[in-house]
Amino acid sequence: MTTYTGRPWTKLYGPGRPDDIVADYPTMLDLFQGSLMRAPDGVAIKYFDGVLTLTDLDTRSDALALALSDHGFTAGDRLGIYVQNNPAFVVALLGAWKAGGVAVLINPMNKRGELVAVLTDSGAVALLCLDDLYESVAKELIASGETDVTTVITCSALDEQSRNDERLFAGAQRVRPEGTLDLEEIYREYAGRKPAPVHPDTEDVAVLCYTSGTTGAPKGAM
Repeated sequence: MTTYTGRPWTKLYGPGRPDDIVADYPTMLDLFQGSLMRAPDGVAIKYFDGVLTLTDLDTRSDALALALSDHGFTAGDRLGIYVQNNPAFVVALLGAWKAGGVAVLINPMNKRGELVAVLTDSGAVALLCLDDLYESVAKELIASGETDVTTVITCSALDEQSRNDERLFAGAQRVRPEGTLDLEEIYREYAGRKPAPVHPDTEDVAVLCYTSGTTGAPKGAM
């Protein structure tokens, strides 16, 4: 017996504190569905003057999951998420899970060399990307065929809000890059449809988040 198997620290636990914790929900997708059932109209995201409820996230992520599946994304595949702190990030997490896949988080500060390293190491076959990041970084890389990415979905930092705060969005415009799918158009095209249910195992990877790589090549943390 080792210290870890013997767990002597449990003797210090007070009355009513169990030695083990049993999760209420086995996966993050189950946790989201539980939240949705409890408060479908509950506010999930506030983005400038835009507000998304849990139901909004559900319908948007349903649409994304269907679009991914229609473009060959299958269980276990990886979706790269290359955006800033905007609602598309959360939609992409849920959409990847609903399609049976893994979300690969990509630092929006990453440039070409860093982006190709993450995409190739993760084996991502699809990429959700801000339109300006696609034009400035990802476009040439995807066209080169250096990665396995075959589907690119673009979104705008202007989506889901109407304030267009000049301090952040001065000169910003929505762009629909040629050869990519548009996230807002996906919402409209697949509105009202639901993907087939998936049942991820508790051991399945939900997210790959890469280290900064300060002492070596970035590594994907599961």
